[in-house]
Amino acid sequence: MDTMSSTAFDAVELAFADEARATVLVGCDPGAIDTVCLQHFINRFGRMAWRRPLSTDEASRYQTLYETLAATSSSAEAISYVMAGFLQSPNFMYVEENGQSDPSGFRRFTDFEIASRLSLGLWDLPPDSELLDAAERGELSNPDTLRPHIQRLLNDPKAEQGIMRVLSEYFMLSELDQIVKNTEVYPTASSALFADMKTELQWLLDRFSAANQNFMTAFNTDRVYVNSRLANLYGLEGPADTATFMEMQVAEPERKGILSRAGVLARLGDTDHPSSTLRGFFVFEKILCGVVPPPPSNLAPQLAAAREDAANQGLSERELRELHISEPSCVGCHSRFDPVGYAFGAFDGIGALEPNDSNGLIDISGAFPAIGDAPEVPVDGPEQIADLLSERDEAAACVARHLFRGVVGHTETDWELSEVLPAQWEGFLSTGQIRPLLEELLVSQAFLLGQRAGE
Repeated sequence: MDTMSSTAFDAVELAFADEARATVLVGCDPGAIDTVCLQHFINRFGRMAWRRPLSTDEASRYQTLYETLAATSSSAEAISYVMAGFLQSPNFMYVEENGQSDPSGFRRFTDFEIASRLSLGLWDLPPDSELLDAAERGELSNPDTLRPHIQRLLNDPKAEQGIMRVLSEYFMLSELDQIVKNTEVYPTASSALFADMKTELQWLLDRFSAANQNFMTAFNTDRVYVNSRLANLYGLEGPADTATFMEMQVAEPERKGILSRAGVLARLGDTDHPSSTLRGFFVFEKILCGVVPPPPSNLAPQLAAAREDAANQGLSERELRELHISEPSCVGCHSRFDPVGYAFGAFDGIGALEPNDSNGLIDISGAFPAIGDAPEVPVDGPEQIADLLSERDEAAACVARHLFRGVVGHTETDWELSEVLPAQWEGFLSTGQIRPLLEELLVSQAFLLGQRAGE
């Protein structure tokens, strides 16, 4: 029995483990199923599992399956095989987004496809009966009648898990589960510490994505969420044990903003040293949506050799990066994002504040990147980066783009970016509120239309 089949039968066994629950699920006593109950169950369960109504032929095939099995086994066993059959079907396993031809030249998603896109995007769950009923009435393909259903999903507590999934992917929290540091260089580094960092980032993202909160203020927040282990890293008198977390205020101005949290800083570095390049690139590419070409394929050995030479010369991390940026083949890209990484130079490879290195006080002067028509801005430390990110429209628009990608499941096309999305995120630029932004994104043509026909 393969994994998919085994998983399907395990789910059925769990559903049938409780007699009362099984009766509710089937719609009658599983041990005494008549034709009316069978047909009702097949159509109801099939619609729930496949996220659309069954055709007459599909329903007939499952009825025949049941009747064949029931001839030689109990009705309860036969109906369990019917359920497992639904759960092993490609119609259950895969989300269909074929769409239909539209005069615009795009593929227009059907109401049931939209129902799945909405529910999977916002709740990480299949559509409920209410949403499927709305799809059956044709209410989801029209922005005016679609909007109330989006509002219902967004106002439901289940939307929190969908939003947190998107934000966790955006800030790459899962990478903290695999992070490795050299404990000879960082003796306090441990999987437990990295788990604490992840807990703090989850708390921050949840707090600033809540209803009526301005998410952009996460970029200059002075709040941390620590247990004893993380408080020690931050130089705070926090809880007395590792099991208790509490909200506190940062101790140093350099710690201002979510990008100065240890969970972000530790991930953006190598095993035994921080990286202003990785930190700068994260701000440039993830927070400001800047674009640069990929690095050369033979870069790793070159960097390793350069780092060894720098160590022999006693160069600091910044001096190494400035040497790197002076190379003609590197300056075109690195000059755009390395300088913003310099501002985070006082943080070591696990995010502890270390204002001095072997060469003395670390230089944390840098530059906020030039994006679009906005020029580069000199800065002196991460707190200035934090304030600029919290107030710049370029950063808010980039956050909106990542939210769109996370909920819809694809990177925005040139048409979406130029013709549709800017009008949808206009309100977010002033309020920073995530739920109203998602509502506007999900009633837009960027959500309702698929690829152009033939693409």
